[in-house]
Formats: sequence, C-alpha cells, structure tokens
Amino acid sequence: MRLIRNTPIRPQTPAEVVEGCGICARAGGAAGEGGVALGSERAFTFDFAFEPSCCQQTVYDTCVRKLVEAALDGYNATVLAYGQ
Repeated sequence: MRLIRNTPIRPQTPAEVVEGCGICARAGGAAGEGGVALGSERAFTFDFAFEPSCCQQTVYDTCVRKLVEAALDGYNATVLAYGQ
C-alpha cells in the first residue's frame, strides 16, 4: 500500500488581497513537486505541492486519474479530499 500526499496552496481571498496580506506559503521545486515552505522557518514535504494558480484539472491529472483507472480495473483505491 502506498500513501500519496499532496497539497494545493489556496489562493488569497478577495479580502486578503484588499488588505494587502502577503502569501506565507510557497511550493518548492518544479510544478507539482515536493514541498511547501511557510516563511523561512518551517517546511513540509509532500509528494506533490501545487501553487495557488494551479487548476483542479492539473491536480486531478497528477494525483487522482491513475487511481480511478486502477479502481476501474479492479484494484483498491481511495481518494480522500478535504478543502474549503
């Protein structure tokens, strides 16, 4: 069994933009790879990390599509999604 962890970084809300809030989290590495840094002191590692500009289709294609195809072929697969 393999657990794949991914995280999209949510875009700023309109209120955050108006208030001039900065973005405190950023994805590291090439598109869809690696880690998330919070400021300069904290970093977290994921299999995939997506910038706020990333679309849902990219997240699906990168992380979910193969699992759905495997499930349709008779293998067990679980996708647990949590979001706002």
